[in-house]
Amino acid sequence: MRERWTQPTNMPKELQVDPQKIIFKTISVEDLSQIKKFDCDNDSISEFLIGEAFFSHLLREASTTLVFVGDQLAAFYTLQRLPLNFDVSQIEHLHDQHRMSLDLARLGVSKHFKSLGIGSYIVKHIIDLAIKTNERFITLDALYESWTWYQELGFNYTIEKEIVNPNASDGLVNMILELYDEKFINEFFDE
Repeated sequence: MRERWTQPTNMPKELQVDPQKIIFKTISVEDLSQIKKFDCDNDSISEFLIGEAFFSHLLREASTTLVFVGDQLAAFYTLQRLPLNFDVSQIEHLHDQHRMSLDLARLGVSKHFKSLGIGSYIVKHIIDLAIKTNERFITLDALYESWTWYQELGFNYTIEKEIVNPNASDGLVNMILELYDEKFINEFFDE
């Protein structure tokens, strides 16, 4: 029986900035000068934001949200809808609309804002967004060095060999968070 999703008690980091100063903003042309300076200490993620995110957004392949602390670009995330990439035949109560997931395609926190809890804050924000839009699953491909951080946020790996051998799939670990709350639903119908 699955439990209703609640924020894990062992969130990796308490937010170290004033949440009133955090602004979520859809990527736009006016932000390009700040985007070009973004550095999260991971070339692939930084280069995606600088070179691909806006174009993917224009084509509606993915949606990138910039996260500002005050007027400084602190982080970004990119979401897309993808079909589930595993056997779903054993999942109960799976309706056709739930054969897709909200995929966290990219998450980058500027090196100037690391270890301030912003990444955890963003993931919580994405989970809240997924719940409000009736998503059942959030998926992602975590960098191998980050998979345990996502696990602390409630995600589970889907392929064990990816955590045992980081070279099994290019250093990525496929992860999923299921938001379906069977216990909550059963309680609702029992009353």
